[in-house]
Amino acid sequence: MAFGPSKLGLKVMLAAVHVPLLEEDSPYSPILSIWDIDELVMIANVPLNLEGLDDSFCLVDWVGFSEDGLSVHCGVWKYDIVRDKTTVEAEDLRELVGEAEAITLSPDRQRILRLDRSDSRVLVSTNFADDVTFNKPQVYTVPNDAGANLLPSELEYRRHETTPLYWWQSWWEVTRSYKFSADSRWFARFTARNSVVLYDLKQQTEVEIAQPDDSWSNILINNLAFDTESKRLAWTFNYVDHNKAHDTRIELWSTEKLSSIGGFSLGRYGWRDRIAFCADHNHVMTFRSGIATWDVNLPSKFNREVIEVETSVISGFGITEYSIRVGYFASDVYLLYPDKRSGKHILQAFRRRTGTRKLLFHSAAIGSNHWWFPWTSDGKIVAVADTTVDISSDNMCRKSLAVPASTITTAFHLPGSLLACLQQTEATTLHLVCTTKSEELATSQCMYIFLKRLII
Repeated sequence: MAFGPSKLGLKVMLAAVHVPLLEEDSPYSPILSIWDIDELVMIANVPLNLEGLDDSFCLVDWVGFSEDGLSVHCGVWKYDIVRDKTTVEAEDLRELVGEAEAITLSPDRQRILRLDRSDSRVLVSTNFADDVTFNKPQVYTVPNDAGANLLPSELEYRRHETTPLYWWQSWWEVTRSYKFSADSRWFARFTARNSVVLYDLKQQTEVEIAQPDDSWSNILINNLAFDTESKRLAWTFNYVDHNKAHDTRIELWSTEKLSSIGGFSLGRYGWRDRIAFCADHNHVMTFRSGIATWDVNLPSKFNREVIEVETSVISGFGITEYSIRVGYFASDVYLLYPDKRSGKHILQAFRRRTGTRKLLFHSAAIGSNHWWFPWTSDGKIVAVADTTVDISSDNMCRKSLAVPASTITTAFHLPGSLLACLQQTEATTLHLVCTTKSEELATSQCMYIFLKRLII
């Protein structure tokens, strides 16, 4: 997906490429859809075809608008919004595809990655640069791609097909294992040894920039991401170490300094989180089963400036798998986890200036698993499930909200003033509630099959 350019006089538009799954053996038939956000109408819904290449397909893993907002580019295609016309912007496409069954392109369309059913991959050039050949990495998956709520012992550390659809397997490999930078200078990939290799496509050089720690085993690669200025590369993976401890890590690399920026752990495991850089490149977003943003500079600052905080984090509490949720708000760190002795939950704050604070509270909605409920904060309020906590003062104050029975999940607006609640009985109902007045503003029935998470 991509938004159009934010310029005065231009409409706000959103473009997305999707593949309809109408049956079990659905072919790869991507469709480009464009919406006018100002008018809330769809202005285009066009198929993306490759004439004369029935046995090959182009995987779309990026989409973008032109600077004037009049056309959309994705893969080998260009769609002219004004003329309502789709064209292929690659010369001698059949020659570029060669014997490959699938291809994906760099944003400038000067590099083509060829894929087939073998383990070999080839990155070819349209400007006479040398080809780059390598073997595909081990793309690990779990049954039905359901990583959430699985213990490490239940995860299957083996390669297996997630689907009988070859195009889906190829798309999975491309979106998890490889990434072109926005300026098309860099190409990053995971290797079969779970290391990370970075290619400088301009200088035609490559370097292995990261290797897994010797204590890590059973590594599950998730994905790689460049920021929009191509100055930073990030990648994320799950791992288990020799002591059977398990976590998810994010590592960062500077393409300007050609050195590591650092890394940090998320404090959870099994979610197969993917990452993307936010508009502020000092923050990355993790998404898949849950959505969170992370200040990539704060962990290193926190470690330098705060001394001996680890012993006060979880000592004396019955911490179980998937129980700790970590959030960074302003210059402080917050943890949310269950207290098994009381059956309640604990929100613990680590404040750089004033030390630690702790709040024990009961939530009828959360129950034993708070991961189904995204949490929100504007730095003054932390809101999760049916609870808002005022964190603006040393004495954290809690407010409990009444939510309907059979609530599946909830989501708050940033200041905590609006609450969206998804309820499932005989039908699935979405409620919008004003938390300051405890007043329901709107209600609507919807299809739960498409609503596994709420975002306001």
